[in-house]
Amino acid sequence: MRTWVFCSAAAAALACAGIPQAADAQTLPVTIINKTGIKGKMYITVLGRSPQNPAIHIYSDANGNTRQFTVNPTPTDYGFSTTALSYTFKIPQINSGRIYVSFCAPAWTTASQTGDTPPQIAPNTPATWVPTNKNFNTVLDFAEFDWVPSGSTTSMDIDTTQVDALSIPMTLSLSGTPGGRATTFTSGFKDQTTSTKVVPALASAPWNKLVVYDTRKRPIRILVPEKAMALPSSHPNYFPNNYLSSYIGQVFSKFATPGQTFTITGDDGTLYSGKIQNNQIVLKPNNGNPANVFGKPSTVYVWQNGAPPVSGPAATAPQLQKYIQAAFLRSTFLNTTTNSLSTCQGVVPYSLPPQNLYSSTIHALSINQGAYTFPYDDVCARSSNISLTSPTSVTLTLLPLSTSMSSMTCN
Repeated sequence: MRTWVFCSAAAAALACAGIPQAADAQTLPVTIINKTGIKGKMYITVLGRSPQNPAIHIYSDANGNTRQFTVNPTPTDYGFSTTALSYTFKIPQINSGRIYVSFCAPAWTTASQTGDTPPQIAPNTPATWVPTNKNFNTVLDFAEFDWVPSGSTTSMDIDTTQVDALSIPMTLSLSGTPGGRATTFTSGFKDQTTSTKVVPALASAPWNKLVVYDTRKRPIRILVPEKAMALPSSHPNYFPNNYLSSYIGQVFSKFATPGQTFTITGDDGTLYSGKIQNNQIVLKPNNGNPANVFGKPSTVYVWQNGAPPVSGPAATAPQLQKYIQAAFLRSTFLNTTTNSLSTCQGVVPYSLPPQNLYSSTIHALSINQGAYTFPYDDVCARSSNISLTSPTSVTLTLLPLSTSMSSMTCN
């Protein structure tokens, strides 16, 4: 996921003074409709990178005016708030943007210098999966987007995401006039009925460990397994970090057998033939270039990035990793019909063991079964991403994670 930063409200007079950006010439209306059942104050934070200079990290007020981040180690509210059930604000053009929404408390954010050359000052993502983080007990989620110039117009690329966690199920609507034709795309959760089915679907062990409850035993978040694996084994939300070990072993055993291979078609059409050699994944292209070699992944690494690169062209590694990750997490690696990790037609995700209930449940309850539950969940166009040129508006409808949200009131 992306890394971000903000400037503190408490330190605004000192840390932020003197670096406001001019009001953006072009803004886009975003409407948030609160159907969670939660009453009281809703907080919104908009942040990202300047399209003109991606090394500059910015945040926006409700009118689309931006400020540049400065170093700030204090968790700070960089956004605005409302008590309205339907609220419209404006966003500026932003690259790698996020719209955070939270209830009862803001998305507390810090800012720090990066290791880039030259260094950048970037916001640090609210780590809602870390028990010691100030945001851990807050109902908080986000959508991510790019709204940037595109020829004589602009383009908007946006999605809801559960790569880190799910706290506020959302329905996303993007409208525009590409080519002069009025168009609206939707993605995300279907409705208030389906959004409350995720927690019950994860009732069996170890999936029930992913659900975070508040002090009144109301579910406020579902962690992605990879984040829950990083917790101490004694933590109530710990998920076993060897969950996929047996399946990984089966894959390595099968494709270490002489004559057993799988294939991946790269983004440029290159066909890679894969096998297990010396306990490594070896993917040899048909164009004469060197093979890409990946180490045997752990369960944690599979959820993070598929398999660790060992050698081979760096430029092609990510386009191979994405298919490796998707095949492991969708339990399609041992598909005997095609033995192709990049074939989408005729391959049904999550139909074979081992279960990935986190991903399969969210996909099943989403519009067109599209969701972002792991970094490469866009393989075979199964993500929640929608995009168009000449955008005119965005609507985020917030849905309840549980019916118990109706008993929550923010002061």
